[in-house]
Amino acid sequence: MTSSISRRSVAIGAAWTVPTITVAAAAPAFAASPRSIKVDVGPTGGKWTDNAGDGYIAQGVVITLTNSTGQSTISGAQLTIKVKDDNWQRPLANNYDTFWFVPDPKISSTVAQQRANQLQSVTLTTDANGQIRLNDGSASGYLRHGSDGRPVGTVFEVIQGGVIIGTFMLYNTSTGANRGTDPGVRPTAG
Repeated sequence: MTSSISRRSVAIGAAWTVPTITVAAAAPAFAASPRSIKVDVGPTGGKWTDNAGDGYIAQGVVITLTNSTGQSTISGAQLTIKVKDDNWQRPLANNYDTFWFVPDPKISSTVAQQRANQLQSVTLTTDANGQIRLNDGSASGYLRHGSDGRPVGTVFEVIQGGVIIGTFMLYNTSTGANRGTDPGVRPTAG
């Protein structure tokens, strides 16, 4: 059987080293095993426009956690998805940053623009399919974007147990080769 990866998917792997401490017997069997991630950037191709949609959902991003060979998905694992530090330089006041997360995926775009609701990272648990969907349905979403995009892209880190197991890049710009045209999805809350 031949399998292929969609052109929208990016397979990224990072091997873990076995921890030097002993893992308790009650710990999940996958705690010390090598991992890889697949990131589907959705219908936008991972590109949005910064001309519109402040606080709108950057929709369609799905992260799938697999074993080191990519053959088996891993459910029930906690992953932290983080905007890499070098892209988190300015305060989020006035909504100048490119991407951020919100603690409640159902909040409105207006509330998402408030400094108190803008997070550098979010920790979520993989579902039965080994997936984390950064948009939790068409009218809600953890990942939001603003009006000050970076044509060079924003790097995201995927972390498990304090170890970076993969990275991916998204774009929010109206100029250059990485230009996007999709404004994102306005949450039904407004």
